[in-house]
Amino acid sequence: MSFVGDVLKSARNAEMVNLNSKLNSLTKTISAFKLEVINMLGTNYIDFDILGIKEGNRLSIQKKQLLEDIVDVDARINAQIEKDVKKFGEELKKLTQSLKELKFEMDIITGLLTINDMLNRGHDMLKELDCHSIVDFAQHINQIENLLDSKSADASNYKQLDIYIHLKDELCLLQDKLLTTTLDEFKANILWWEVFQDETTHETKKIVIKLNQQEQRKHYVQCLYLMDALGQEISVFSSYLLTEVLKPIARGLATVNIVNILNYVQIQVEFKSGPGLTAQSRSVQEYSVIIENLIMLFNTLYSYLHFHLDPEVNHETFDETHNIASFYTEMGSIIAEPFVTDLTQSCLNDAIPTTPCKTGVLDNFLELVQNFEMILKDTGFLSVDQSSPFGDFKKENMNTMMINKKCTMYLEQARSIMKKPLQVMKQVEPRDVSDLKNATLNRKIAEAIQDEGQDPNNSLCVNLFQFPKCFVSESTLELLDLTQALLADLCTQQDTVCNKLCHTLLNIFIMYCDVVPLYHQKLLDKTPEVSGK
Repeated sequence: MSFVGDVLKSARNAEMVNLNSKLNSLTKTISAFKLEVINMLGTNYIDFDILGIKEGNRLSIQKKQLLEDIVDVDARINAQIEKDVKKFGEELKKLTQSLKELKFEMDIITGLLTINDMLNRGHDMLKELDCHSIVDFAQHINQIENLLDSKSADASNYKQLDIYIHLKDELCLLQDKLLTTTLDEFKANILWWEVFQDETTHETKKIVIKLNQQEQRKHYVQCLYLMDALGQEISVFSSYLLTEVLKPIARGLATVNIVNILNYVQIQVEFKSGPGLTAQSRSVQEYSVIIENLIMLFNTLYSYLHFHLDPEVNHETFDETHNIASFYTEMGSIIAEPFVTDLTQSCLNDAIPTTPCKTGVLDNFLELVQNFEMILKDTGFLSVDQSSPFGDFKKENMNTMMINKKCTMYLEQARSIMKKPLQVMKQVEPRDVSDLKNATLNRKIAEAIQDEGQDPNNSLCVNLFQFPKCFVSESTLELLDLTQALLADLCTQQDTVCNKLCHTLLNIFIMYCDVVPLYHQKLLDKTPEVSGK
């Protein structure tokens, strides 16, 4: 072997010796460094000694040097692998494995120091917290939590360290302070109060909902979203809005007034004094006013509560798509269904007349309802994919709806009469025959008798269609009057309506046979005379 070959061989051997020595030295240094880091964390988060902060700064500088040493050793090992992998294969393999273990150990140490630096930074951010920095602080807290509770292979070792629980406690402390501050500001930016008409009876006269300027309010809402604390607040606000505001408006018990004042808006819901109007006493125009009030309310809520909950969303595309989460759409996902149901039952169904009204009045109301549905869908309160909740309330369906409502009205009146006490009696007797003379009726009777093959000249008993002198339940007489009114109505309608009214009359008598015996038997069973046996 030449002299040059001997020199190169000696150099490679010396490099391997140096690598082993360097790696052993790094192993000892990193082990000692890990203990220093854990002791520093204990000083910070167990002893709460301010000296731990200075120590942390020193260790962060030392960490950089150790990472540089690891990178240097890694490069030298890779160079040796390229040159002498055949000769030093096994030894290089051991060196590579040892270096891998050191990297793993250093990753844990680096993570702990990073968490410490981020916790210290969190305390500094907390001192300077305002509406503009609160979202950044929430994101910073989430980054610490993700790092501390990461499911990655290296980070999972944090939980095996005794210091983990103390780091977690420090994180929870920051989270609690942030949450308390954010909730206070959130409730100051979205709040409501009641004005009582009479302090003794606590009868509500007015409810005021105050919404502060969107930019400031948006930051607090997004912060709560990042902390997974917004769902409860939206649920509370939505439930209150539904029960105390939307339902009274839909039932015609309250009106809406929107007051814009510089940096905020007031939604004033004023309750009507005295007993409200019944469904029968309201006109179609009054139901139109209810829908107009709701449109005004929802437009205001959309203007002030429609912003994306995630601060990292591209807001340029946000306004073009309403299928993404905002305060307004999340509110809709909670109360849209019960609101639509209540509005349909307490307003829209009642608004449909049983007899034709003035030309154009009903058409205007139906157009207003369809516009309202479009607003709810366009703003995201209702899902775009959701079937039309007010689809039946269209001009082409009105004749059918009016007929159905009239039939329902007769059935409801009949059921109400059937539930009246049977023991309240009234005496009846045949009326004067002169009151019953009716040429058309007599002619119809004569034709029917002739069709049966009987002599039409045979006289009928004048009291054939009358009650004999007796006592009859008043509820039965009321039901008789109702059926007479239904038959009179039937004679003035078209064929399609007549068919429905005839079936309704049949259903009334079927219901009478089913309901009256069972219902009144239950009442009798509850009387003291029967229940005491």
